[in-house]
Amino acid sequence: MTEDVKNDIDLYYEEVAEGVFDQDEERKDQDINEVEVDALLHVIEKENDKIKEINSQAQDQIDKIKQWQESINEKRQKRIDRLTETLHAFFLYKKKEDPTVKTISFPNGTLKARKQQSLLIIEDREQFFRALGDKQELVRVVVKHDPDKKAIIKYIKETGDVPEGVSLEERDDKFTVTTGG
Repeated sequence: MTEDVKNDIDLYYEEVAEGVFDQDEERKDQDINEVEVDALLHVIEKENDKIKEINSQAQDQIDKIKQWQESINEKRQKRIDRLTETLHAFFLYKKKEDPTVKTISFPNGTLKARKQQSLLIIEDREQFFRALGDKQELVRVVVKHDPDKKAIIKYIKETGDVPEGVSLEERDDKFTVTTGG
């Protein structure tokens, strides 16, 4: 963990910022000067840096825990896979004895074999469409309708007419603070 070491300029800005907070409420809004504003920006930047450092340290710990979790789960999954292979071999042996067997039940579980549908892989979409020819039944057309928000806002501003099912809410200006020079 990094030690929180402050230099003289950090201490100066902290003192100026604390001085702003010690003022009465009326002065805080009206009589703050540019040096105080700059000090507040500096302190905000330092606090944001501290938040980033905390988040980075937390993410490092999360990554380590996830790595541990994946390692343990991988070992467990390998064991499950080996055991499943043994069960599959047993099931195939039983299937040879009786080809109609599809399910074998036990007190702790069931072994099943079910036919699966063939897996279709479209290896090259463009080639498929070029060679399609008159087999249009192999293609489906999907049409999607979504409101165009930009067009709706433009329409409302130009005409003053608000379409049914829509409302336009005016919002205050967004205030942001950017630090770091």
